[in-house]
Amino acid sequence: MDKILIKSQLKTISKNKSLYFLLIPALLYFLVFKYIPMYGLIIAFKNVSPLAGFQEIFFGGTWAGLSNFQKFINSPYFWNVFSNTITISIYNLVVTFPTPIIVTVKQNSLLYGKQNSLLFLLNYRLTNISL
Repeated sequence: MDKILIKSQLKTISKNKSLYFLLIPALLYFLVFKYIPMYGLIIAFKNVSPLAGFQEIFFGGTWAGLSNFQKFINSPYFWNVFSNTITISIYNLVVTFPTPIIVTVKQNSLLYGKQNSLLFLLNYRLTNISL
């Protein structure tokens, strides 16, 4: 019974081979950008040396549980780091969110015709360049 099922599945796969090839880029995307970075989370819950090799970090070391987080929260630098993070986040919201809106409104109210199109193109291109 199992051999018949396996043969029918293989026949279906071979018949729709091109559709399965279309899945390869999506599977690679999820593997590279979603699944592999999860291994970086393991480091937060282990006792490992930063100078240890790949093998030691991911497959060796002892589990620390939440002790690394307790050390960080109880350290004297925690509130300084926490306040800096909150400050930068608020700055990011207050300054970088309304700035493009203000620039666009000013641009539309000041310029007309080809100047506006050129400025819009330059503004659009510069904001979409990855830094």
